[in-house]
Amino acid sequence: MNGSKILVLGLAYKANVDDDRESPSYHLMDMISHRNGLVDYYDPFIPVIKPSREHSNWVGKKSIEWKQSLI
Repeated sequence: MNGSKILVLGLAYKANVDDDRESPSYHLMDMISHRNGLVDYYDPFIPVIKPSREHSNWVGKKSIEWKQSLI
């Protein structure tokens, strides 16, 4: 994964809420990061990752802006 760019879609634990506790997406992001991949996420319900004991290494990371391209 060295240098690969990976986008994780959805960080919230449940659909349509801003609760990211126990989200399995954090485990994916950790695995990608530990293999030197570049990871971003998109979740309109979680614009910025808040402090937590379990995933402190992601605090402050922001959701990317979703730009729908026109064809």
